[in-house]
Amino acid sequence: MNVMSDVSGVPVRRSVEKAAFQVDETHWGYIVKSVVEGNVPIRLRNAMSWFMGTTLLIATLGLWVMPGAMFDGDMFVIKSGLTTIFMSFACLCFWLTTRDSKPEFQFDLARREVRGVMRARGGSATLLESVSFDDVGSVDIRADLADADGLVLVLHIDGSRHQMEIAQGSALALEALQSRIEGDLQNPAIAAPRKSLQALSKGSKLGAGRERVAA
Repeated sequence: MNVMSDVSGVPVRRSVEKAAFQVDETHWGYIVKSVVEGNVPIRLRNAMSWFMGTTLLIATLGLWVMPGAMFDGDMFVIKSGLTTIFMSFACLCFWLTTRDSKPEFQFDLARREVRGVMRARGGSATLLESVSFDDVGSVDIRADLADADGLVLVLHIDGSRHQMEIAQGSALALEALQSRIEGDLQNPAIAAPRKSLQALSKGSKLGAGRERVAA
């Protein structure tokens, strides 16, 4: 999106960067998720999965409805086996198309852990990994290897070369998220009561609104 700004009396058109991630607040902490659409390899994988799944379904149907199909003896056993195999792979292909291209990261202040979750379009979630706050060594911002001009926020795990890429975005947005995560990792006992007070405040406002309506 472009906006107009006036610099020294001269109108200048500049671009406003779209947020690459969002933070959803919960009663136990918060969730960091990407809002960037899947890249080309992911879209290609989904398209190929749909194609393969559909092809396998058609092949399974053809085993039983083609003219001259036999339903007795050894041929029936062979067709039953092929049907089971084809249907299993077809279900796997269609399942792959329901997976989102990027995981979400749940910062649970109550359990003191970070969870990497892959959420399907239907809402179901699959746990990919879980790391305790105590095992997180540092929170850094580095260049995105997949994007020469991009930045990514990374959690380094103590005693391991494993890293959790939490979010991509601008330096300003990532620095704010980095500051919040570092504070919660060091002292989640402060962040948890803060969440409770926010929920209590919302509840008090709702109760006051109901009293005004009753009056």
